[in-house]
Amino acid sequence: MIADGTVLRNPGESELARALGMIGGPAGNKIYDAAIVGCGPAGLATAVYAASEGLSVVLLDARSFGGQAGASARIENYLGFPTGISGQALAGRAFTQAQKFGADIMIPMAAKSLDCTARRWRLCAGARWRRPRAGALRRGGERRALPAARNRKPR
Repeated sequence: MIADGTVLRNPGESELARALGMIGGPAGNKIYDAAIVGCGPAGLATAVYAASEGLSVVLLDARSFGGQAGASARIENYLGFPTGISGQALAGRAFTQAQKFGADIMIPMAAKSLDCTARRWRLCAGARWRRPRAGALRRGGERRALPAARNRKPR
């Protein structure tokens, strides 16, 4: 049973996290000033700075916050932490700060497609289209070769 009296029967991780208020859900037809895909250090920093300037921000990630840095045992070269910090602690602080400034964080919410052909951006996330005024895409978690790199002959 959660705080409002609702009883969850066999909830999945996402359903339980949403019920406890750990993650947000879709915010209807809201038009965001910025949509950020990827909740690693770059995405979280972008959300913090954009939201702190008063922009309405939505931050999406298919898995969890923190990205590859979230799995690091110790990060010693990050500004402001001369003795180092764990990746999970750093990501947790950034996540909390983004929420503090009002960023809507949707996890797990995969970005399926992006349409920039019209005068407005449209981002398909989950089963719905979201309409941001601007977007930022950062995909650091999956290594892949760029098309030009695949065709280049080795020296």
